[in-house]
Amino acid sequence: MIVLACLALLLGGSLWLDRNGTPVTATVGSKREEIAIHDSPLGEWSRWYRLGVEFPRSDGVPGTATLTVSRERFDSLREGDRIAIRYVPAFPLLARSADHSTVQVLRNAGGEVAADRFFAGALTWFILGGAGLWLMARLGTTAVFAAGAVWIAAGLVLLFPAPAPARPGAAGTTARVHDIRLITKSPEERFSRTYGGHKLDLGFRELALPYHIVQFRFVVPDWPDSVLAVDVVDSASIAGLAAGAVLPIRYDPHTPRDARLVPGTREFRKRNRYHFGWLVVGSGLLGMVVAALGTRPRAGDRARA
Repeated sequence: MIVLACLALLLGGSLWLDRNGTPVTATVGSKREEIAIHDSPLGEWSRWYRLGVEFPRSDGVPGTATLTVSRERFDSLREGDRIAIRYVPAFPLLARSADHSTVQVLRNAGGEVAADRFFAGALTWFILGGAGLWLMARLGTTAVFAAGAVWIAAGLVLLFPAPAPARPGAAGTTARVHDIRLITKSPEERFSRTYGGHKLDLGFRELALPYHIVQFRFVVPDWPDSVLAVDVVDSASIAGLAAGAVLPIRYDPHTPRDARLVPGTREFRKRNRYHFGWLVVGSGLLGMVVAALGTRPRAGDRARA
């Protein structure tokens, strides 16, 4: 209920901002890219584009807010540029660009969920598999276990595809390491309990091969700002890896944010590929048992009874 109430509050505030937000022209005061690191087995992360803006409020007091914009809009703006926004007078921190609406926010959120292939695939796999087991339960126990075995095998194939090889770009230069994060567990901070002063850490979180998520910056000719790129490499595969280190990279001049480090290996995707495979197997076995308990006896069995 609390989660639903918070979501309703956010949605209501966003719709109110669409209809009643105060329009004003703001000045871009800062630009920054935020990297959100996910403690996933395969080294996944997200990038957000933020603008810090300043604008005159209706009461004459200077206002500030942080806007989240698209990559194209972010690249097209410079500090000091002007941008039209809407804001809530009672809470000036709640603002967004005038050409962005609640519909677009929801569409972007839906696109991000759909882009998460594991989440979308797992949801589809679970729904279709559950429906299939329910139908097989009407035929008998043998049909349930046969369908369950196919369901588990399909999940292992569809939800854990072989990793695509990294493709370095045509251009080369050097970059300075900005930040490093070592991931050794997935999920990283969950499923641990403390009993009698001793921390019990469930071992299935440990990754078969830990990895580093490396953020680095470099300059591209004719590019307005320095480029922040992210690469993921096996733990201990780059000697001297530290913040401030200068390393060779390869990149595509058209998409420099996809730059890759020249040194380092990337075997962690293969080694950690089935890290969550036990969830698929466990869900499949549980579904098979539940469906088998709900099987209907055949007519001949009822007659003999």
